[in-house]
Amino acid sequence: MKKIISIMLCVIIAFSCCTAGFAKTKEPEYPLVVIEGIMITENFLDYGTENERNTISEINIPMIILGVVKAIVFGSILHDSSVFVDEFCATASEALKYFRCDKNGNSVYEIQSPKYKKALSECERKPVGDMYEPGLISDAAEYYGAENCYFYAYDWRLDPLDNADEINELIETAKKDHNCDKVNLVSASLGGVNALAYLTKYGSDSVHNCIFLSSTFCGTYVATDLFSGKIDFNGNTLTNFLISMIGDVPVLPILFKAINKTGIIDFGCSFLNRFIEKNKRQIYDEVLRDAFATMPSLWAVVLPEEYDDCINFIFNTEELKSEYAGVIKRADALQDMIKNRDTMLKKAMANGMNVMVVASYNLAPIPAYERADVQGDGTLETELMLGGATVAKFGETLGENYIAKDPKLVSPDNIVDLSSALFPEYTWVIKNEPHVGCAVGSDFNKFIFSLTEADKQPNADSYCGYSRFMCVDKNQNFIDF
Repeated sequence: MKKIISIMLCVIIAFSCCTAGFAKTKEPEYPLVVIEGIMITENFLDYGTENERNTISEINIPMIILGVVKAIVFGSILHDSSVFVDEFCATASEALKYFRCDKNGNSVYEIQSPKYKKALSECERKPVGDMYEPGLISDAAEYYGAENCYFYAYDWRLDPLDNADEINELIETAKKDHNCDKVNLVSASLGGVNALAYLTKYGSDSVHNCIFLSSTFCGTYVATDLFSGKIDFNGNTLTNFLISMIGDVPVLPILFKAINKTGIIDFGCSFLNRFIEKNKRQIYDEVLRDAFATMPSLWAVVLPEEYDDCINFIFNTEELKSEYAGVIKRADALQDMIKNRDTMLKKAMANGMNVMVVASYNLAPIPAYERADVQGDGTLETELMLGGATVAKFGETLGENYIAKDPKLVSPDNIVDLSSALFPEYTWVIKNEPHVGCAVGSDFNKFIFSLTEADKQPNADSYCGYSRFMCVDKNQNFIDF
């Protein structure tokens, strides 16, 4: 992510660079398949031709700026806020047009992502990057040998249940290449629901170890709040996010907190919230519905208990429900898959598939929705990535008087309690690790590889020297709490 949708106009992607690497090559028992998450920088127009270009590059920044300026000028001159909203919606709609799917959940434009249909050693084009999923697969290719590594990239907007067919093809290719009956699977971020889709359609017989890494397999608040109209900005969440973004600059956190205490940020946020609330219906009708709510993948990460509310908000008339019946049908099928998730995974584990969950905390989520005050990894919410763990709000602890059911399942800083997580015994929590961090050469990547090598279901109480709760530095190497 890297990754996930920002609510109004654009999405921020950041790549950092690290230098170290792995010094050895190890032959794995099973080939490794990595399913990436949302990689907006890997959606292309005219893919494979001399005119190939990233969809992000087609966003006309000068046009956006001009549109906003026009909106402000015309709205001020005419003393009519509706003029501003009309101009804003027109500008935003044009800027986001390449992300759109149609009313059946299919891409409006001919957009493709790289397809790595063979082992990386046989692919001319390789995933590029020193962090995130490309960082993980780059280290894996060096550590295990590129002939043992497979990478599933895809158009992240589309239906995970359709993507499952391609995942199956890649897994079958890996099995055939290595004359084996299983693979090890790492699903990162949105890759989590794509892994669920594969397991739902094809079963677990071909998967030895399944690792959910910073995964959306238990949904997200950001998509749920976006689809139920709960856009919200406030001083605390914005300050938390800014502090998370700046890292180790000692003076700025103090400065941001001081500014926040003056109420200036809340004043600006309240003005923005009033504007959004007043014009919310028009913004959704003219921009957000077609820009985001036609993407089947995002309906897969809406919380099931709030799904009906989201459908009724986005498609708020019977006419709209009929008009968008195609995408709603896809959304219904994905929600059925999510409702069956726990039963399906436990059945797969009983059948011999090992499941491991890895998530992070101490980085604030995107500060633009109602529940953005929770702990996160800079993109998603920790409690949901952990499958329903009890987690303190960002900047807080569980409290001095908090009584844990099992003290070993509480983090040393008293922020995370795994007692209520989906798989508490098979879950690892990393403080300060960014969303799907996976910096090349990092201790974190070595840890993920150790999980893929587990012979049997590993228990976080005692596994290869790795603790249930760990902490990383800015290079994603393990340090003490």
